[in-house]
Amino acid sequence: MTSQVKKPDVEVLGWRGYTWSAVVRLVGQSCTNASCTKYHFEGTFMNWSAAQTYCRDKYVDLATINSQEEAKQLSDMTNIKTSERYILITELKTWYEAQQYCRRNHTEENKGESKWSISSSLCDATLELSEKHLNIKQVSKIDGSGLNPHRPSPLTPDPSLSRTLSLYWRRMVRRASLILCGVVLFIAWNALLLLFLWWWPPIGSPGTGGGVEPGEGREWDGDLTRNVVQLAEEVEAELEKQKQLLQQIQSHRALWEKKKNNNQIKEKQPVELNNNNNEAGAREPETAALQKIPDVKDIVIAVLVVACDRPTVRRSLDKLLYYRPSKELFPIIVSQDCGHEETAKVIGSYGDQVMHLRQPDLSSIRVRADHRKFQGYYKISRHYRWALNQVFHTFKYQVAVIVEDDLEVAPDFFEYFRSLFPLLLEDKTLWCVSAWNDNGREQMIDPKAPELLYRTDFFPGLGWMLLKELWEELEPKWPASFWDDWIRQPGQRKERACVRPEISRTMTFGRKGVSMGQFYDQYLRFIKLNDQFVPFTQRDLAFLKKEAYDRTFAESVYTAPTVRVEELHANKVTVPGPVRVQYSTKDTFKAFAKALGVMDDLKSGVPRAGYRGVVSFMFRGRRVFLAPPPGWKGYDTTWS
Repeated sequence: MTSQVKKPDVEVLGWRGYTWSAVVRLVGQSCTNASCTKYHFEGTFMNWSAAQTYCRDKYVDLATINSQEEAKQLSDMTNIKTSERYILITELKTWYEAQQYCRRNHTEENKGESKWSISSSLCDATLELSEKHLNIKQVSKIDGSGLNPHRPSPLTPDPSLSRTLSLYWRRMVRRASLILCGVVLFIAWNALLLLFLWWWPPIGSPGTGGGVEPGEGREWDGDLTRNVVQLAEEVEAELEKQKQLLQQIQSHRALWEKKKNNNQIKEKQPVELNNNNNEAGAREPETAALQKIPDVKDIVIAVLVVACDRPTVRRSLDKLLYYRPSKELFPIIVSQDCGHEETAKVIGSYGDQVMHLRQPDLSSIRVRADHRKFQGYYKISRHYRWALNQVFHTFKYQVAVIVEDDLEVAPDFFEYFRSLFPLLLEDKTLWCVSAWNDNGREQMIDPKAPELLYRTDFFPGLGWMLLKELWEELEPKWPASFWDDWIRQPGQRKERACVRPEISRTMTFGRKGVSMGQFYDQYLRFIKLNDQFVPFTQRDLAFLKKEAYDRTFAESVYTAPTVRVEELHANKVTVPGPVRVQYSTKDTFKAFAKALGVMDDLKSGVPRAGYRGVVSFMFRGRRVFLAPPPGWKGYDTTWS
């Protein structure tokens, strides 16, 4: 400072009048109002910046008006008359908010003024910063007569304004952070909702008893499901394009190789002729494979009924006894676990029509803590092991059909298994015969073709036949629990297949059980039970042998035209006969299966009722193959 005047203790006041004059306010030790405030008036006309610089140089600072009372006091002291009036607004606002408020509620900007007037607001504001908050006091004109051309531009540097802008910027950053967090939460919530809807069961819901047939109802009504299916189809189309491109590259590469080695190709032409002769000769084993399977007369097939605590086993036994053609050829053995007396009385009421065995070990099984709720599955596995040992080792039967106590059988149940026993005995690529079709609901089967039989890589269970030699292979490593999932693993299946029918020869009526009705309300209760007798023993079943079956099966699947799921749902498929829906990934398989009403779960990568990755079913009266691309390489066990 260069001033010779000693600076008193003052409170900084900034006064902005119609004409700009330098005023300083001296403050006593305990002044709280304008009556004890001392001002010094300089009668020199200056602009705002010059007045502030002058006051800071000579005194302390330019005076600031905090109230109407102080405005009147300064006006009386200086004898300056002005037609402008101000009103004090005590709300907290930023500079921009204060400017907009004053323009909106008091005097609008005058468009006809000079550039100084246009760039200035008709609303004056004093910014007072404290350590805790920003206090913004606004002074607004009530009438708009005249503007001061000497007012400073808003672009004039001011330390207090810089601090205000800094604080305002911090607030905006915090606000942006909150908005960003909100966006992230919104995206995360929608992602979780998408996953929830994706895994929501497509048909019915457990415990409600409701169900929807394939292609109808909830699984296709929602835009979400339609969008997922469309996305999956786009992925499949792109994969197919890439595959075709790769095949073209490989074919061109082969042509290049031929051009380089013309001489070698000419030398190999006689070998190609020999290969053609070999192909003709290779048909002989195929013809042999199609020869009739030799009949096995008077073979005894034991029927093992696995029972526990269901008195409704009577329904199962009544049907078995009603359709059984011979007591000697099909002895029925009921093995009961659980020690349930009411069920035991029902079984005993059949006398010598059935053989009643009681599993002696009813003790609890020690399991780890997290498997206590699965105690029932451990007991079932123990019971199966004991009962099958009785059938094959105690009673010395060579083959058995396993039926659970909640299964009802079809009229040709015994005919079906008797006709397929010779094939199971001869074809070592088969390891079981099942009466069950996992996708055997009425709308997904051909009711006019009850004689149709298929090979399947998926172990169906629910009424199935096995040989003694298979039991001797499995018994030493039989699992403590979940035997049906275990038997579907590659280590047990060993690339062997089962035979299944188009229309199931068993139907389950047992909703109550250790699985708590899993799949029952959604799928199982809709399974169609065959009601026609098919004389399978009079039919040639040699077509089910692997070599012949694989050739005809692949031909029928991959000659069928490829269509989209949307076309099936909209009935826009114009070609007659079977069609193919192609999948390449686990996700596209599950999406298409859900949309078409097919069971979409996989065990060790194998789809239910699938063979070589292909699931065959009817959709609105048309045969559909849900199939992988040609050149199938095997199952991916990670698809589980």
